[in-house]
Amino acid sequence: MTVERAHTFGDDSGLFGVVTMPETPKPDAPAVVLLNAGLVHRVGPFRMHVELARRLAKSGFTVLRLDQSALGDALPRRGGLSYEERSVIDARQAMDFLEQRYENKRFVIAGLCAGAMNAHRVAVADERVVAGCLLDGYAYRTQAFWRHSLITAAAEPKMWPSAIRRAKQMLSGQGWDRTENAPDSVRAANAASADGPGDDAAAIFAQDWPSREDVRVELDRTLARGVKLLFVYTGGWSDYVHPSQFDEMFPNLARRDQVTVRFFPDADHTYLLHAHRASMFSEVESFLTRLA
Repeated sequence: MTVERAHTFGDDSGLFGVVTMPETPKPDAPAVVLLNAGLVHRVGPFRMHVELARRLAKSGFTVLRLDQSALGDALPRRGGLSYEERSVIDARQAMDFLEQRYENKRFVIAGLCAGAMNAHRVAVADERVVAGCLLDGYAYRTQAFWRHSLITAAAEPKMWPSAIRRAKQMLSGQGWDRTENAPDSVRAANAASADGPGDDAAAIFAQDWPSREDVRVELDRTLARGVKLLFVYTGGWSDYVHPSQFDEMFPNLARRDQVTVRFFPDADHTYLLHAHRASMFSEVESFLTRLA
């Protein structure tokens, strides 16, 4: 029978999480840490993290559904750190806890949207991470993006003004600001946060979007440690529109064979439909099974 345990841990016991234990642990399997998706607490969007944790536990994996600082039942973290800095510290303290309490020494970091960006940062920062599952993570506009976007827009007269503007941008090679490569929701949040004082919500949705080259360098550094990565993109992630886009974004990864990329064009960002969610769960479970 699957057992779930609630824990507090970290500095001043300020972090909170639920550990889902397998009835029959898989020998030497890494533990899985599920990071918050945006502002959603540890259950995940429409209970996605609960369902995924219990499914993975049935396959022998220990899974922690984490509430990062100031989210869900976790306390705010003191010290004036940025959201990005806090997120890495939170995840590393979660791994410290799992190592001390459950004797796990290898970890998979997983997250959706902002959670995927945080998973990337943690994988770069901590050598205990052996794999990452990044759902709708970093996406950068490429030729495949522009081709697909212009063809789609051409079929819809109401989108012609936008298509013309995008075509002019593409042909002129105009530079964009740091958020121009980010999905529309991130650009909108950045614009909104510029009008008022920042808070945790603004920090999550208005993160600095690193350059494609910076992410490529970090990916190469992470893959060089032998880390395996699963990237899953949906049709709900506005700037990822074509199956070949990942390889156009990062064409020269030294260890591309350690990277698995999947694209579900019909799925929404939070996998609301059962069939789409089941397909994503199968990809994650298959990926993790190959690690163990």
